Amino acid sequence: MKKNKIHPEQITVKGVSVTIYSTPSFKDGKKYPAWTLSYTEAGKRIRRSVANLDKARTVARSIAGQLASGTGHAHALTPAELSDYQGAIRILRQAPGIHLTTAASTFAQAFAILPDAGDILTGVRFYQAHLKKQGVSAVAVSALVDEFLKAREQQGVSAPYLAGCKSILTRFSSAFRCNVAGIESSDLQDYVDRLPGSPITRANVKKTLVTLFHFAKKRGYLPREQSTEADHLDAITIPASPVGIYRPGDLAAALATSTGEAQLAVALGAFTGIRSAELHRLDWEDIGAEYVTVAPEKAKTAARRLVPILPPLAAFLALHRRGKGRVFSPAGPSKFSALITGAFRAAEVDPVNNGLRHSFCTYRLADIQNAAQVSLEAGNSPAKIFKHYRELATREQGAAWFNVRPVATAGNVINMTARAA
Repeated sequence: MKKNKIHPEQITVKGVSVTIYSTPSFKDGKKYPAWTLSYTEAGKRIRRSVANLDKARTVARSIAGQLASGTGHAHALTPAELSDYQGAIRILRQAPGIHLTTAASTFAQAFAILPDAGDILTGVRFYQAHLKKQGVSAVAVSALVDEFLKAREQQGVSAPYLAGCKSILTRFSSAFRCNVAGIESSDLQDYVDRLPGSPITRANVKKTLVTLFHFAKKRGYLPREQSTEADHLDAITIPASPVGIYRPGDLAAALATSTGEAQLAVALGAFTGIRSAELHRLDWEDIGAEYVTVAPEKAKTAARRLVPILPPLAAFLALHRRGKGRVFSPAGPSKFSALITGAFRAAEVDPVNNGLRHSFCTYRLADIQNAAQVSLEAGNSPAKIFKHYRELATREQGAAWFNVRPVATAGNVINMTARAA
């Protein structure tokens, strides 16, 4: 039997149209009315069947509205579904940062855990009572992180340490939107295991989390008589890497071919062992007649230390006019590091990562044979000095490193130490 031809109807909302076609079906000589909605979404043609014309118009109007407002989905919502969605979004506005899918997933998991133990609110109230019984105050991870960072800032920790903690813990609080007492070691382990980066990166994150959880314990947010969940994280093995150092002749060449800030940066790093980031923050007022002072706010360890100005450094400092304020002009640590590596490249010496500090510790230990003294100067523990730098150089090589001196000839600075040393 031939189908009757009926002209289509269009429903348009804000320029977006949904077309309604009459597409009746025929069976055993009888005609059964049906309607098909046709519209385009994300470049694809979508068709949807509806049995009733009035319902078809209502659904078409809803779909056109969703598409016009940008809330359309691959399978358009019915009016009832759209109402549920909008209601859920209104409720979630009371908990900023939590997405609908996250809320639904959390609810489904909690519901699966408590099928016979009452509703989820009952479980939450029981948990709160449990914490109260243990004398533990509830605190969200985000609030704990804010409190921790504020406390560390008030304690006067170094800016680099505080920035590192903030970077690590901001990501952590975004991943754990819950009470800190509700986090289990398995959750933490999974989080640490999934982190990108090297074992050193993960070890730093683990150390920071342990510190945060101990802070929570002291503040009464975790039971004081128990170990924290962070204490049960797996140990992270960091592969040992050989310490890279420069030869005395490499230093001589870099100092001989460099001038200005580059030469001063190399000399300070080579003869004090001060970390590159700490050097970058030095002011001229920190460089005295006998010592370079690394103030707590400029030190990685947030501990003040005095580094003696050895004869080779004094000789190079005498070539540079003292100023006021910052010693070095590069705007950031990376540009300051480039100043040093550029000095070695100009001398045709391959740069070594952290090479000046490693070289200072190696040759200073070889020269004076006193790990405790080197640790005070370098701002490290004697155990680390002994472990990483012992017997990497001979006493003669140590003496050669600290025997480098500038010689002014025809207005240019050259170095007495032979390149082959």
